[in-house]
Amino acid sequence: MKKRPMHDQGFTLVEMLVTVVIMLVLIAIAVPSYEGITRNSKRQVALRLLTDIAAKQEAQRTKTRSYAATFDPLLGLTGTTLYVASNGTLATASSDSSIYRIELRDIVTTSGITRSYSLLATAVGKQAKDTACASMGLTSSGIKTASGGANALKVCWEL
Repeated sequence: MKKRPMHDQGFTLVEMLVTVVIMLVLIAIAVPSYEGITRNSKRQVALRLLTDIAAKQEAQRTKTRSYAATFDPLLGLTGTTLYVASNGTLATASSDSSIYRIELRDIVTTSGITRSYSLLATAVGKQAKDTACASMGLTSSGIKTASGGANALKVCWEL
C-alpha cells in the first residue's frame, strides 16, 4: 500500500469552499420556510382565539339575551382590547411577546341590549411582518374579514 505524502492529506481550499456554498444555499432555503411556518402557526393562535371568543359571545347572548360589550364577562379581562402572546396567553397590555391585538368593536347597543359586535385581530410585534394577513376579523353575524395580500380572506382563514 502506497503511503500518501504529508501535503496531500486533508481537504483542499476548493473543497472547503464548495462545502460552505452548499451549506449557505441550504440555509437560504430553510430559514424563510421556517419563518413562514412559524408565522402561520401564530396566525392560527389568533384565529382560534377569535372563534373561541365568538362562541363565548353566543353563549353570553343565549344566557342574557345580549352580547358582552367588554371582554370581562367572557374572559375575566377588563376592556375591549386584549393582546395575545405566541403561547396563547392573554393580557390587557402589550408586551414584547405580543403577536396580536384583539379588539371588540362596532358594538351596537339598543335599550341596554348589545345586539351586534365585531372582533378584529391585528398583527403586532414580530408578527407584524405577516403582511399577507395584517388583520383578520369576525362579526356577530359570522362574516369573516381579512386584510393583507391578494386572496387575504382565503389565505388568512384557512385552518
